Order: sequence, then structure tokens, then C-alpha cells
Amino acid sequence: MRDLTSREKRLLLMFADSLAIAFCYLLAFYLKFEFPLPPAETRLFQNTIILVIAIKLASYYFSGCYKGVWRYASMADLLVIIRATCIATVVIIVAVILLYGRANCPAPVFIIDWLLTIFAVGAVRFLPRGYRLIVSGQVKSTRKVLVVGDGDPAEMLIREIFSSPSVGLELVGLITEDPDLVGN
Repeated sequence: MRDLTSREKRLLLMFADSLAIAFCYLLAFYLKFEFPLPPAETRLFQNTIILVIAIKLASYYFSGCYKGVWRYASMADLLVIIRATCIATVVIIVAVILLYGRANCPAPVFIIDWLLTIFAVGAVRFLPRGYRLIVSGQVKSTRKVLVVGDGDPAEMLIREIFSSPSVGLELVGLITEDPDLVGN
């Protein structure tokens, strides 16, 4: 089986995001209004689902969520997802108010959807990374290290150890002459 091209991977990721967005939006309605949905909310969901997916995908695209290598997803990538979701949610609320009126804009649904979407879209990117780490055995095969020194070089080394789990290093301590750092 051939490897996917970067364009195919991007389209696959957009498709996965679309499914996650649709599921989160529907779940937000059910969490707010319970089952079965009232007829007015069912119509609002049906009338806005395509709009919600389109706005969120556009926000992710223009925020750079489909650039880069998601195999190495990091906290910075999660912050991009959060920012893009915030922007999309504001645009969606404004669009729903303009199209359907303030009375038909259930704010709790959009707040629940915002939270669920961040979680789901983040999971789409981070779960494969976690799976690869576990399958490759990198999680288990770590070497314990002791950092000697303090100051900026030691801090940079410690940050690198924590931000690069694929290196296979586990920080167990810091040796320093600075009495303020003892026990911290």
C-alpha cells in the first residue's frame, strides 16, 4: 500500500475534522435540550450544520491547522486549534444572529460546542501521535538522566527533554549549587 501524499493527508484530516465538528455540534444540542430535540432546535440544527462545518474548517485552514506535520503535534498546535475555534465560534454566533435572529441563537449550545470541538479536533491530532508512541515502544524505553548545573542552559535542556518524548529521556533530578533550587 502506498503512502498518502501531503494533500491526501490534509484532505483526510479535514474530513475527520468535519465529522468531529458535526458530532460535537449535534451533541451540544442534545446536552442543552436533551432527547428528543424540540422541533425549533431541530430545524436550527439542520439549517446551520453546514454553515458551522464550513466556518470552522475555514478558520482552521486560515489559522494554519492543516500545515505542518501532525505526527509531531505539540502544545503550540493545540493553542492554534483553540484560537481558530474561538474565532470560528464568534463568527458562527454572529452569522446565526444575522440569519435567524437573537431569539433563535442558543448561547449555551455554542459554548458547549466550543468546548467539545476543541477536545475532539485536538484528539484527532494527538491520539494518532500517542498511539504511534505506544506502538513504537518509545514510551517504555526511556533513559533516566540527571541534569548538572543551573541557569538558562539547564532550563533549556530540561524544556527540551520534556518537549521531545521521542528522544527517550526521563529527567530524574537536577544537581545545582543554588540553595534556592534545592527541593524544587
